[in-house]
Order: sequence, then C-alpha cells, then structure tokens
Amino acid sequence: MQTRIKQAVLGAVFFLAATVGSVAPSQAAIYTGNWDPAFGASTIFPNLGWKGEAHFNVPDACLGLTGSFMNSDSPCGGGGMSVLDAKIDFYNSTTDPTGSTVLQTLTLAPIAFINGMSFVTIAGVTDLTGVDTGFFAPAQGSIPEAKFGGNNYWFHLILLGDQARLVYTLSGSASPGCAIFAAVGSPECGVSQVESVIHFSPAIPEPETYALFATGLVALWLRRRNRAAIAA
Repeated sequence: MQTRIKQAVLGAVFFLAATVGSVAPSQAAIYTGNWDPAFGASTIFPNLGWKGEAHFNVPDACLGLTGSFMNSDSPCGGGGMSVLDAKIDFYNSTTDPTGSTVLQTLTLAPIAFINGMSFVTIAGVTDLTGVDTGFFAPAQGSIPEAKFGGNNYWFHLILLGDQARLVYTLSGSASPGCAIFAAVGSPECGVSQVESVIHFSPAIPEPETYALFATGLVALWLRRRNRAAIAA
C-alpha cells in the first residue's frame, strides 16, 4: 500500500512539473532597479525626496549579450522588453534625509513599451545597465513637500539609461515635454535636478522556475525513498 501511495504521489509531482512547464510563458529574466535622489534644492520642491523602484522583463535572447539593443531589435528585443511595475515613495529630504518615513506612494501604471535596454555580460553573467523608456502616465502628488502655491502637481517618470528623471506639471493633461523648455523653478513645469542613478540588481528566476525546481527536489527525494524501500 505504501509503495502504491508513493508511486501516486510521484506521478502527481511529475504531472505538476509537466503542467507548470506547459502553461509557463517563454522564460525571461526579471531585474530590479532602485534609485533615491532628492528633487533638487533650486526647484519648487526643495524638501522633496523621491526614492523609486521598478521591475523589468528581459527576454532570454538578451542574456549573454553586451551592448545596447532597441526593443524592436530581433531576436533580443522582439517587443519583449517591458516594465512590470514601478512606484515612487515621497519623503521629506530635509527633515528625513534617509527617507525612513514615506509620506506618499505613487503607483505608476506600467507603460506599454520600452525603447531599449543595455547589458554587459562578464564571465557568463549578464547585468542590466540601462533602460530607456517613454514617460509613464502621470500620478498626482498630494503632500506638502510636493506642492507649490497650494497646487497638487502631477509627476511623470522617465528612465534614461542608468538615470531616472521626474517631471512635474501643473495639469495632468500637460505634456511632460514642457520640461525641456521650462525655466528653473517654473511653477508650470520642470524636472528633477539631482542626478538620480538607477542601481540594477542581478536577475532572479521567474516564479515558475522556483516551482519546477521545488517539484524536482520532491521527485528526487521520493525516488530515493522508493529505491531504499525496495532494497530493504
């Protein structure tokens, strides 16, 4: 009876592994980017800190490469590069320079496209070194540190290589491109001034990779148990 139970469990484990493998999408690596600058003392938000985090999907075909690749390039890009999620935590950079107290979190909707990514591969390990995007859809700040003249400004995130920039506009429908021509400290439109370097983390396996690894370990353990029982 125990042998039959073990065989049934073992069969279920292999079925689970096969099912996970069959329904899983094409493999890709996920990278995390973090940044934590102040907005800039000479802007209209001298007390605003904005630490951010985003997760990026990198197609398998890009791994092992070095250089910059457009999202339209094949086979590396092929439209598979994407931002999975992104957020910004606002804090008071004057009274809380480490950002230990988050005053507001802006959750940014993932954009539908990425212009391109840059990679460097050393000793078989690929690191993401840069991401170029368009502007994310704006999110509205509501804390005093993100206000000027009592207005709740809208913030547009853009990633340029290894840097992040945050553009503010007085209206949610205003084009963030206005920051190119805006004067420093403009109450209508402007951009963060402190250099915001993005620190990219190494890739981590996708969830289905963990599932397959776990089921493989269980299957190996059950197989050894079964052999030991037969030998006994």
